Amino acid sequence: MTIRTLKLDDLPHIGELKEAILSPDGKHAALISSHWNLEADRFETVLHLLFCGGAELERLWSLPVAGARCLQMSPNGSKLAFLRASRDEGCDELALVSLKDGSLLNAPPQPLVNAAELVWHTDNNSLFLVCDEEEEAGEAAEQEKPLYSDYWHIESIPQRWSWWRKRRVLIQIFLKSDIANAPSAAVKLAGPCYELRQPRPSPDGDKLYIIEERCTNELQPQLFLLRLNVGTRLEQIKEQTKEQTDEPTELMLPNSMVGAIVPSPSGRYLAFVGSRTKVLEASPYRLGEPPLSRLSEEPYLNPVNAYDSRIHILDLHTLMLHQLGSEAPLSASIPIGMAPIAQDIYWSSEEEIYFIATSGHTTVFARQRLFDEGSLEWSRLGVGSSRSHSFASDGTCFCIHSEQGAPFVPAIYDPRTQSLKLFSQSIPLVPQQVVWSPPIELEHISASGAWLYLPQEQAEEPGSMPLIVYIYGGSTPLCMAYEDTHQLLTAQGYAVLVMNASGSAGYGKERADLHRGDWGKIAVPETIETVKLTLEAYPFLDHARVALYGGSYGGFLTMKCLTETSIFKAACSISGISNIASYWGASHFGYQYGLSALPDLFPWSNPDFFTAASPLFHADKINTPLLLLHGEIDGVVPLVESEQMFTALKVLKKEVSLITFHEEDHGLRGRPRVKLMQRRLLLAWFDKHLRQKNEAWAAYTAGEVDQAIQMS
Repeated sequence: MTIRTLKLDDLPHIGELKEAILSPDGKHAALISSHWNLEADRFETVLHLLFCGGAELERLWSLPVAGARCLQMSPNGSKLAFLRASRDEGCDELALVSLKDGSLLNAPPQPLVNAAELVWHTDNNSLFLVCDEEEEAGEAAEQEKPLYSDYWHIESIPQRWSWWRKRRVLIQIFLKSDIANAPSAAVKLAGPCYELRQPRPSPDGDKLYIIEERCTNELQPQLFLLRLNVGTRLEQIKEQTKEQTDEPTELMLPNSMVGAIVPSPSGRYLAFVGSRTKVLEASPYRLGEPPLSRLSEEPYLNPVNAYDSRIHILDLHTLMLHQLGSEAPLSASIPIGMAPIAQDIYWSSEEEIYFIATSGHTTVFARQRLFDEGSLEWSRLGVGSSRSHSFASDGTCFCIHSEQGAPFVPAIYDPRTQSLKLFSQSIPLVPQQVVWSPPIELEHISASGAWLYLPQEQAEEPGSMPLIVYIYGGSTPLCMAYEDTHQLLTAQGYAVLVMNASGSAGYGKERADLHRGDWGKIAVPETIETVKLTLEAYPFLDHARVALYGGSYGGFLTMKCLTETSIFKAACSISGISNIASYWGASHFGYQYGLSALPDLFPWSNPDFFTAASPLFHADKINTPLLLLHGEIDGVVPLVESEQMFTALKVLKKEVSLITFHEEDHGLRGRPRVKLMQRRLLLAWFDKHLRQKNEAWAAYTAGEVDQAIQMS
């Protein structure tokens, strides 16, 4: 077999693991992989069932399943449940697999709309999930249905989100038909609400805890922890409103984000991942009392990077909320956006928890005794990053892991031996002959963290290798994990420098909080200085051929860097912010992100800050050729952010190209052809400006304005 590096043509043949789950007894695992279908221009999912009882993982079967997601193992380890696309267009359905023989089981034929948050009841005979409330049928209902698409009457900021409508419900689906007095296989327990997340039953199955996002003011949603009495039979569900208890049925939480709720073995405590809260750093507080009750109503009272998460412990008897590891240089769970949270917390006993965290740019396994800050310890999960973690009953952790820059593969971490074992051959998803460039962690740099990928055939002559720099610099860190673009670039002979500027979570709260109000003030000089130090440390890198690119906030930093330095010979902003004021007001999340990144800064009270920090107002200082890539329907960073910069640079007669992708949202990865074309354009742009090779760029951009993506 001939060993070679990655090619552009390889991308459509590389599958990606998206989700993983381990059975409580540790004997079975299930995974979902995503695969390119260029002809149909869609990503397709495959479900894999594995046996974990031997020295290696044994793949029992792989089955194409449209829209597979939300893997959940039953508490007794006998069944696998998941959601999939229904034959009814626009609907989902529940699916079941027997772990005894791997066969598909009959599930209640319940059509679901926008289903999510699937979780088993402890009785093994029912499941909870969140979905949109089913619309009433009939002529009368149709007549009362509002002309939703004609106009919106918006009275609060969250109402600008098309999905922020009071229609989310929590339902319980019964797998057995002998439930007494059951009118159907599904029963609504809560809602309609704006949003419901993270349902989790208590160990005895009598209670269900769930997070509700509620609009209590006109500015932002607030989070409430709800308690429902469910039991195991329908009669108990119907009687839940009659039960009298001293325990409150809802509590307002001070966190702006919450995930991965897990009750302790006795049910007394709830552990969850939540955004760090400053008032909890010194001591715990009782929920419902000031100052915690004011934080959700007045978010500017919490002057922290809200994306810097911590483990929280709620004592359900006293309602005291504790925040663990406030001073530790790590962030609980994995960075937002890497993958859906599966189960990042495990109670090893009533007094100790295991949890997954991010330390710098790598994933770590942490453990801590309750309320004992000195007991916190952690160890790296290999040299890389992992996601989609789940635990067996003995604490064994199953995940998908990227080691040394290679694609994600199934992995098992044993907390007793602190060892991570990779299973790269269990599910063949990548060409076996391809080799991957490993990351080199850099020291003595200005940024919080940085690592370098070098081509397999490294140059020895001074100044012979071009360097491409990738930055994000936002509130969450980039992780040292597989990224196909970096591997493609190194395969073409480019060195790739990846960095996390100060302000990224995972490096300690002091560094994380530097993100507040920064907008390049610290991050841009750090980026420039880190690039210079890297060029000095590796003499074969060419100082005259350095390029820069980044996406979202990284796109903003890319443009911001160009207004302050001329060391970059080409640059690309992907879905970047050019005008902070317009992003703040027009983005779906601009105002909400501003609660963390723009502390008490507003266009009317601080106009000088917005103009000084926004690249648009300094476009005349940009002399670097700039490529702007943006999705047409991007709601996170609206298209106008690239359009404004494009217009400014064109008026200034600077070299700039704008490419917009039809019906594409943030990230430019919704469709295979778009994902492939984005990488083609990026490589062609750098080849044009760093190697004077214009053929590919000219071919991709020749002809009329409207272009079709070619598959070959």
